[in-house]
Amino acid sequence: MEKQEFFEISEKVYAANCISEFWQGEKRELFYELCNLMLEQNKVMNLSAIRDEVGVICRHFADSLTIAKHIPEGATILDVGSGGGMPTLPLAIARPDMKITSLDSTAKKMAYVLA
Repeated sequence: MEKQEFFEISEKVYAANCISEFWQGEKRELFYELCNLMLEQNKVMNLSAIRDEVGVICRHFADSLTIAKHIPEGATILDVGSGGGMPTLPLAIARPDMKITSLDSTAKKMAYVLA
């Protein structure tokens, strides 16, 4: 998917979910890069059953960010069973003020999240 189309779809989805505040400036680029990285890695390791950009935007990014505005500033979060990095990675982009620790029993998924 071209970057502009990704941005347009994301903007609509974020607005519909009242999370537009997390779709600003360089965060847009970071979400685009994360989506592309995730879909590429998903071809060689099973990170998620979602295999298209719209699914990633709607079912991973937007779903992960619905809690973002309810978490206190500077919070410390433990994501147990983070799998392919949801909600850890979107929250880390949207809320750089938080300290997030990601935990999963699958080493290859943790290697992806930490990369």
